[in-house]
Amino acid sequence: MLSYAPRVQKVASKAAASLYALTMLKAHGLDGQALWEVTQATLVAQLLYASSAWSGFVKSEERTKLQLILNKASRYGFFYQRILELSTSYLNHQMTPYLIQS
Repeated sequence: MLSYAPRVQKVASKAAASLYALTMLKAHGLDGQALWEVTQATLVAQLLYASSAWSGFVKSEERTKLQLILNKASRYGFFYQRILELSTSYLNHQMTPYLIQS
């Protein structure tokens, strides 16, 4: 059986590195829209890259792992608007997360 666990682990590792880099940028004064744009160009892009090819095959635990990364980024204040939940359709390349105003 084909498993996407290694792919999810690799994405999670890259995302952890991006979270650290974003933390350093925020500590050095990057905030607001600029911080959101960098977050979108790095972290969100990593999570979405080729997601249409593998998202239908990931288990719910793996999907939860990816959601937890976005939740942590939201808690750290890296989003211009907070992402509450990464919907199934978002990972299925619909790119329609549920957003609320900060």
